[in-house]
Amino acid sequence: MENNELLIFIDDKDKTDEINSIELINEKYQISFTTSEKTYSYGINRIKTLKLNKKINPETHIIKINNSGKSDIKAILDYGSVYKIIFDNNQSRLYEPAEVSIENNCLCLPHIKKLFACFGEIAHNVGLESNNTNLLKIQYDKLTQISEESIVSQYLDSTSNFEPILFSDTLIYPFGINQSQKIAVEQAFSSRASIVQGPPGTGKTQTILNILANILCQGKTVAVVSNNNSATQNVVDKLSKQELSFLTAFLGSNEKKTQFIEKQQAQYPDMTDWQMEEEEKALLLSEISNLTQEIDELFYAKNRLAEIEQEFLTLTPEQHYFNEYYQSLQNVFTVPAKNLTVKTILSLWLEFEKYAEKEKKPNIFQKIFLFFKFNRQVLKLFAHSPAEVIPFLQREYYTAKFTELNTEKEQLSTLLEEKNFSDKNKELTKKSIQYFKAVLANKYDFENERPHFELSDLKKNSDSIIAEYPIILSTTHSVRNSLSSDFIYDYLIIDEASQVDLVTGTLALSCTKNIVVVGDPKQLPNVIASNKIQALEAIQKEFDVAPQYRYTAHSLLSSIMEQWRNIPVTLLREHYRCHPKIINFCNQKFYNGQLIIMTEDRKEPEVLSVWKTSPGNHARDHINIRQIDIITQELIPKMEKSSYKSIGIIAPYNKQVDEITHAVTETVHSKPYEIDTVHKFQGREQDAIIISTVDNAITEFVDDSKMLNVAVSRAVKSLTVIVHDKAQNGHTNHADLIRYIQFNGYELKTSNIRSVFDLLYSDFNTERKKLLQKHKRISEYDSENLMFALLQNILQKEEFISFSCTPHVGLAVIFKDMSKLNEREKNFVQNPCTHTDFLIISKMDKMPVLAIEVDGVAYHRKESIQHTRDMLKDKIFRKYNLPLLRLRTNGSGEQEKIETCLKQFSDLIY
Repeated sequence: MENNELLIFIDDKDKTDEINSIELINEKYQISFTTSEKTYSYGINRIKTLKLNKKINPETHIIKINNSGKSDIKAILDYGSVYKIIFDNNQSRLYEPAEVSIENNCLCLPHIKKLFACFGEIAHNVGLESNNTNLLKIQYDKLTQISEESIVSQYLDSTSNFEPILFSDTLIYPFGINQSQKIAVEQAFSSRASIVQGPPGTGKTQTILNILANILCQGKTVAVVSNNNSATQNVVDKLSKQELSFLTAFLGSNEKKTQFIEKQQAQYPDMTDWQMEEEEKALLLSEISNLTQEIDELFYAKNRLAEIEQEFLTLTPEQHYFNEYYQSLQNVFTVPAKNLTVKTILSLWLEFEKYAEKEKKPNIFQKIFLFFKFNRQVLKLFAHSPAEVIPFLQREYYTAKFTELNTEKEQLSTLLEEKNFSDKNKELTKKSIQYFKAVLANKYDFENERPHFELSDLKKNSDSIIAEYPIILSTTHSVRNSLSSDFIYDYLIIDEASQVDLVTGTLALSCTKNIVVVGDPKQLPNVIASNKIQALEAIQKEFDVAPQYRYTAHSLLSSIMEQWRNIPVTLLREHYRCHPKIINFCNQKFYNGQLIIMTEDRKEPEVLSVWKTSPGNHARDHINIRQIDIITQELIPKMEKSSYKSIGIIAPYNKQVDEITHAVTETVHSKPYEIDTVHKFQGREQDAIIISTVDNAITEFVDDSKMLNVAVSRAVKSLTVIVHDKAQNGHTNHADLIRYIQFNGYELKTSNIRSVFDLLYSDFNTERKKLLQKHKRISEYDSENLMFALLQNILQKEEFISFSCTPHVGLAVIFKDMSKLNEREKNFVQNPCTHTDFLIISKMDKMPVLAIEVDGVAYHRKESIQHTRDMLKDKIFRKYNLPLLRLRTNGSGEQEKIETCLKQFSDLIY
């Protein structure tokens, strides 16, 4: 029967292709065959017929027979309880449903097919070349089928999202754990896709290892990939320490696959001591669960202790600089208020600022309120002026803050000691590794020789390979070629994902059901050659690519973060690598203070240092000889005498790297020096790092925040930065690093700020707050507070010591004789709200010398009402020959202008 609408069995044997006709007459089947003209009669019980449910197009589906992919299928017919498969040679065969796997080919979906074609074109432009062959383009050309089970089908569908997975199994942590790592491991099994953001030194590899252990305990398969082999080698090295490297197979390129086959282990490790009975394993897992819950409650205390140490590091230099300021004050006084809490001090501070702005003391009702809010002792403070009390409160704040932090530190330390946190954490690790090894001992027949594989088995017997080596290691662009082309891993872990581009990343996503993406968006992305960008953007425009899939704008990490906004994202917060003073720069500058620094500050000298070249145009063609001189003649001699075991020298340009390498290797050294660009240093660390910035004026390329973050965070014990002595460096990320180093007491250098109002802008918000903390606040406007701070500094100079400054002086106080004013001007002067921002007077006779107005650009624009008032005020001051200096917040040279006016007044006197 040629139409295949009916499948006919006679005595349970398929005779469909042999039957010419079939008819049911009087409870009997009358059947004629193609080999005879005779009609045969069969009882109903001997005949079984199946109607065709549907025809399945092999071009739009992926067909596997007994887990083996088939590409020679002409048609597949679904009869419900059986499949009939017709092959290209017109041979046909019936299969039970359990023998056949049918999956949709997501490349047949128009929107995915289009995007995949775009990536194929990009691969043609940027693909890896080997022997004049574009390996990446070849992979795209060969790939005509991708299972809808692979996560790439969701990734390339801009509307896709994931529902949370309810995972209730007990997780184990055989490689140690902290709070954020524990969350990351849990999140890896709560969704088909999850992201682990791993800033430098936060234990990414340790997190990956714990995820791997739990994947293997579930009997699942996994591949670990990155853009380079060094990241995946870290996984093998740490597994080796627990005798677990036998679980891994380094595959990918043909060379790696050949090495694996040639060096495969003939024997398993001895797992005799790993074995456990099932009941013993169940009990051990229960103990792990209980320990995890106990430790989970103590992680906060452990992390809070580290945060307190961070606060000490920040507060100590702040207090030092404040004390210098406080000792310079003339109105220092002693008050009876003692043992004030931080909360009380801050509340009092706000109260005094309020009365300072109103320029009046609290009335009787306000005093009653203050009495109940504070106490009788504190109330006595309000007998003094805000100018006296606020600095006192600021000083008391530091004392109280240190006291409260020390008290909290002692309480937390006692809690952790009483609860045996350290011992329990070690016990959790020990029991977890015991359980993990027991699972492995149960899986492997370790008393016999290990199966030996041939190179062809990687493609033909992928299931057998993965059963023996459940952790496949590869590069991102080669993982799909590691085993058979249709093999799909249960999990794929992508390390250093910020450096993985979309084309290679998409290939990797096409061979896995679930992904854990590990990377740091604050570190270096994949680099695109500048001469390729125009062509790549043209391709993206031609295919009308959605923003999250733009190759020129995204790494795989940033693309996935953009595509799936609701998947779990865990920031690994606990940092274990760098000296606290080194990593705290990155923490504050790049990570918004979210890192918890677990390393200790032991007051080591010269942790941070800045070396400046003398003024001059030293950089030529991305080479700076003067900086190389500093390295070879001053820094290396110091390094030779140090205890550092490894020293790295980082430069932004290859030419400088080459010149430094040549200069350093000219002489024999007792220390190893690694010299490279920052891109090559990502993922590495050194005891000491020297950064050569090269540029005379820091360029946008050198000042890239991600480059600086990576460069600084390579240093474990010591960081040295070499910069040019040039004013342009004052508005860069590198300048922030220099200011940070200076603030921590390692460099004494006065910042050459051209305008005090530069501190008003957001880039300098932190610096502005630091400055304002050291000076009395006299206004709600930071611009006036900054000006008051500048005036205080000016009037401390010997040549201006005879002057003093008062903020917010009413015009009625200045111009008591109003005989020179018309009626409008008199009304203006007598208005109690009319004042000058600052009035400088002579200490000798209290006579006004100079009035200063701080004009905000928007508020004092020419068409505003305020501008009209400004003109009237200027006219009044001219009538009395009293200088009035207006300083706009977008101007510069304020100090010079003020000092010039004061000098002119002094010249008139003398």
